[in-house]
Amino acid sequence: MKSEMDAERRFHIETYAADLIRSGVPHTEAYGRANIEFGGIERAKECRDARG
Repeated sequence: MKSEMDAERRFHIETYAADLIRSGVPHTEAYGRANIEFGGIERAKECRDARG
């Protein structure tokens, strides 16, 4: 289950970043904004692990 959640979160971050890049946002900034928008993968893992 954890790997499925990680893969889904990564998919959304990648997709959002790609959309930003197509709209002219530089690559690094696009991924930074996507991680902020989706809370970052590591933060999601921490929340998930804290809940058990």
